[in-house]
Amino acid sequence: MTRFLFVALALGLACGESAPALDFPPDELDMLDPTPDPSCTGTWTVGARGRVVDEAGNGVAGARPQMCLRLEDGTLLCLVPPETDADGYFHQPFSSEVPGEEPRCLSSVAIRVLLPGEPFATTYQHLELRPNGAILEIDQAITLYDVPPTALPPEGDRSAPRDVAFDDGLVLTVTPEAMIGSYDRLSARRQSGATPAFAAGTDLLGLYAFTPEASVSPGFPIQIPNRHGLAEGAQVELLLLGGLETFLADGTMVPEADFEVFGTATVRGEMIVSDPGSELPYLTWLGYRRR
Repeated sequence: MTRFLFVALALGLACGESAPALDFPPDELDMLDPTPDPSCTGTWTVGARGRVVDEAGNGVAGARPQMCLRLEDGTLLCLVPPETDADGYFHQPFSSEVPGEEPRCLSSVAIRVLLPGEPFATTYQHLELRPNGAILEIDQAITLYDVPPTALPPEGDRSAPRDVAFDDGLVLTVTPEAMIGSYDRLSARRQSGATPAFAAGTDLLGLYAFTPEASVSPGFPIQIPNRHGLAEGAQVELLLLGGLETFLADGTMVPEADFEVFGTATVRGEMIVSDPGSELPYLTWLGYRRR
């Protein structure tokens, strides 16, 4: 069974591997009873705390970190997100809005972070479920990545496809009416700094962040600059980061915070072009690597 508790926000997260360990300020989590339910065979966790920063390491105020809890019985419960304070810190007790329920016996946890109304990429991360005294302390700051605006072709006929060029020469063939989201906010940026946590160990040739987070149906064809000099006809794998109800063309669901292969692309001259059936179905983060 899956149950989501979301606020009505157009709510984004990535974690730099070099973030320092955090010294958390006192908060209400310290007052919670950590005593586990003896019937729990999962990991007893009463709450979580962490910090959200920008790429310069400065705390981000007003960000919304949303915890998604996989309970012992398989239920997925996404909590109403708190808001970070002036220094980027947040804390969240694990409690349900459903009377009598305490979502504290867990099998896994993921987090989604964004800054509403601002041009930062929404991103997701699985968290290591190792609570300290029943409190999950996210010991590395979560980094939000800025995505500057892109000069877009006029929206015009929303049913008409058009090529949109983004940072680094990435091109999507965009049909505005296919987006569940605002065309005039569409943008993308190549990630050139530290690899976000969700993409660690994936041997990527490149990674792009998108705003706004949005489902796309049908998906958008992709062209990526062949900046690594791959041979004509060579293929790469295309990967995307699972967001809110992310589905591939065949109906397969990509879980939140999973970074999964969704298709292939082939080198055609100076560009790497998505193969038929490998159009981008969701705007979060797009990666590619040698096949």
